Amino acid sequence: MKQVKMSELELKGFKDDKMAKKKNGKILKSSNPKNLNADNMKEGWEIKKLGEVCDTGAGGTPLKAHKDYYEGGTIPWLMSGEVSQGEIFKARNFITEKGLKNSSAKLFPINTVLVAMYGATAGQVGILKFEACTNQAVCGILPNNKTIPEYLFYCFLSKKEELVSQAVGGAQPNISQIKIRNTKIPLPPLPEQQRIVSILDTCFAAIDKAKSNAEHNLKNAKALFESYLQGMFEKKGDGW
Repeated sequence: MKQVKMSELELKGFKDDKMAKKKNGKILKSSNPKNLNADNMKEGWEIKKLGEVCDTGAGGTPLKAHKDYYEGGTIPWLMSGEVSQGEIFKARNFITEKGLKNSSAKLFPINTVLVAMYGATAGQVGILKFEACTNQAVCGILPNNKTIPEYLFYCFLSKKEELVSQAVGGAQPNISQIKIRNTKIPLPPLPEQQRIVSILDTCFAAIDKAKSNAEHNLKNAKALFESYLQGMFEKKGDGW
């Protein structure tokens, strides 16, 4: 597979980044990028705090004591563990209209970028591909005409360790919505955002394919070894 350097992608804001993505069940690994600054931005790019560019919101949990907030519910309601490093297409839990109206839960639109804020899943990021609510452990970054959701996904994917390092608390360290809103991101024009997304999608697809091929080859090698070993036992000589 052809190696693609970040300089070739003209993604100086993501320099030396090895991102992780889970898309359609496939996982890639990551580390943090170098710090961003105005000097390494291309012309036409800006560095902005997320809150200067996008609206955000946190979810909520209807009171568990009210069964009518849950039973027979048809509104998807996600918890932070379901923010699964990629596109999110389904929810395990549902609430009712009454539960939605009587809680701080919000119905997020399609293409909302979700960031998990609490516990072991803190810092995980996904893109909502259907309308859904979340609990209070998830921050939703609402779509607008200034950013492409997939571009924001990659931005926050690359910043997972940075966000996690800012988590506070004891047994359940959490990232606040304020910290997410204060996160600085490189903001190129929309056509450049789309170009970046296309390049990264292509790169990750190639990595996914290489990973799949490696797993297939490993499976074949294991089968070959077991077959060879079995043959050795069946044909053992007098010295055994």
